[in-house]
Amino acid sequence: RNYEAMTVPEIARNDEGFHDRLIALAKNEQILRTVRQVADRIRFCRMIDLENRTRRGPLYDEHIDILDALRTRDAEIGAEALREHISMSRDQAIEVIKEGLARIYMRGKTPLQASGD
Repeated sequence: RNYEAMTVPEIARNDEGFHDRLIALAKNEQILRTVRQVADRIRFCRMIDLENRTRRGPLYDEHIDILDALRTRDAEIGAEALREHISMSRDQAIEVIKEGLARIYMRGKTPLQASGD
């Protein structure tokens, strides 16, 4: 799919759907419920992260790498692909959280109100 042409909410839905389908392969309802709970909690930050266009391409390349490893049954490559996919640099995570907090704080306020003047 052409993810560059999709909206952020569409990408987020597809991303969550990918994770759901991947985890469903394990046939473990508890893990699937847990992952869905985590997804619900981080959705706001995921949306902010996905707004960063530089992250979109690598994100889906990582999905392809995971699927390729599953197809070839290569556990070592699969584990590395998963590590790559779930890792986010500390600085990137901090920036996403800061942006999220700023948006929450600024919601409904004018810039003048937000500055305290």
